Amino acid sequence: SSDFRIKNIIGISDGSADLHKIMKIEITDYKMRDVVRDDKQYKKVIAQQVESVYPQAVSKTTNTIPDIYQLSQINNGFVSLKTDLKQGDKVKLIFDKESVMAKVTSVNDNGFTVDQNKSGKVFVYGREVDDFRTVDYDALSMLNISATQELARKIMALEKENAEEKTTNTELSNLVKGMKAQLDVINDRLNIKSDK
Repeated sequence: SSDFRIKNIIGISDGSADLHKIMKIEITDYKMRDVVRDDKQYKKVIAQQVESVYPQAVSKTTNTIPDIYQLSQINNGFVSLKTDLKQGDKVKLIFDKESVMAKVTSVNDNGFTVDQNKSGKVFVYGREVDDFRTVDYDALSMLNISATQELARKIMALEKENAEEKTTNTELSNLVKGMKAQLDVINDRLNIKSDK
């Protein structure tokens, strides 16, 4: 929705400030850590970097990150895998026929225990975080439009300045030609007088 009747308009965006912001946003080449789901290469932004420049384009949600991403064994809820998980963390566990979000109930030097009484092979995907960042690419597009408009204004100003300098150069060139012509006439007259 974009109808002005549903908005309290604050003002027109400052193109110069937006251009400054857009110059600070880094475009990054990357691949996903979860290569099973997605192994393509991307050229996009990283939310944390955008957040440092243009925080209104970044939101936080709850999601699971593949920060452990290892195969292990589970025995009556104990996962034999050394991690930095803490009691109370939630971790995504993937079994042959299902995946579950399990709560870590205890941790020791050899692994951690979860609230799932399962045994067998388990793939420990990673923990749930409440500060998972997402980027509003529409907001970045609008920032880009404002910055592009500022660049267009700068180009028009430079073109006007260039045209004025060309006019001045043409006038100066014509003045020099006129003065040269007058000097030629004076030299011709001086040469005629000296011949007499």
